[in-house]
Amino acid sequence: MINVLLAETNPVMRVGLISALQESEGFAIAGAAGTMRELTTLAARGPVDVMVGELDFLWAAGRPAMEDLSRTYPTMKLLAHNHAPGLLQAAQFHALGTMGYLSRHCSPSELRIAIATVANGQFYVNASLALILSQEIFKAENIAEASLSPREMRVFRMLAIGISVNGIAAQLAISAKAVSALKSRILGKMRQSDFSALTQFALARGFI
Repeated sequence: MINVLLAETNPVMRVGLISALQESEGFAIAGAAGTMRELTTLAARGPVDVMVGELDFLWAAGRPAMEDLSRTYPTMKLLAHNHAPGLLQAAQFHALGTMGYLSRHCSPSELRIAIATVANGQFYVNASLALILSQEIFKAENIAEASLSPREMRVFRMLAIGISVNGIAAQLAISAKAVSALKSRILGKMRQSDFSALTQFALARGFI
């Protein structure tokens, strides 16, 4: 069971998030806060595995307050969401110590996958922000040499940034089996045996 604490000023969004999690087994709502005072009170009641927080809410609370919260509850992982991702927002996510980013307009299934991924200690990045980050990370002239299709390149970028197979499947609306097949095809085209080797290849060639 994953205990989830919500930090969201918009009451409609709070209801939507709660509804999305209650529709599936394996999640328990530890509380839903609309203010920082409510958030600290609910966190103290515990247990909380993942806190899903709206970026503007968390940023307004301040970095020192979020750092203090992380020190007080070191096992609580943070997943932030926002409606307009960009490089500034990515910097804010990083500064707040989040383990993932989720679009405000994500599907209920992607919300659950993101929470489960973060709860498992892995990073999760929504496709919209992953695309923005990958455009900064990857050099177009080097990418062209890899001879990957647009779909394969998109999956490659998402894998390189750390999105899981299930996470990619949810974002692209395809099966996990299809993503695994694309991953195998990418490895074959780049003549690599596993993804860790592929990452080293990408670093050596300047892809990332």
